[in-house]
Amino acid sequence: MRGSLPRSPALDAHAQLLSHAPMSRDDYIRRLSGMLPVALVIAVLLRILLGAQSFSIFGVAAVALLTLPLVARMLSLRLPTVGLSSRRMLLYAVPVGLLAGGHILYWLTFFSGNRVAAVMLGSIRNMIQTNAAFAWPLLYGLVAAMAIWPLASAAQNAGLDRRS
Repeated sequence: MRGSLPRSPALDAHAQLLSHAPMSRDDYIRRLSGMLPVALVIAVLLRILLGAQSFSIFGVAAVALLTLPLVARMLSLRLPTVGLSSRRMLLYAVPVGLLAGGHILYWLTFFSGNRVAAVMLGSIRNMIQTNAAFAWPLLYGLVAAMAIWPLASAAQNAGLDRRS
């Protein structure tokens, strides 16, 4: 047949990610676990491009921001399949995006060359860390729970799944 090429599974998976087709539980878990190698490749490239010192400051936040749209898209495709609103992916995207973006902005401002900004940011950060030291574990746990909840909700089985 002229004009038709055999389709690869990778192209089919990519086409489904770009479409609005529902995603099965197996596809979701496979793609979510496939994000780890993508994040590792991004981390290695950033480490090479930024250098050791800059990567140690910005690396984790930059990787989180670069993989955020991919994970958010997977969540927005999977959540309706289990009977949940696709907007629930915002419970993952907003905290992760704000924390990663805030982390990068903080350090960019700190190292901007303006000594007054660096002294003020350092002083404010030290005061907050000293006075709210008891709250950090609770805050980190809350943010982690908010980010993990939509990921775990999307991994559940539902009657709407065809291949689960």
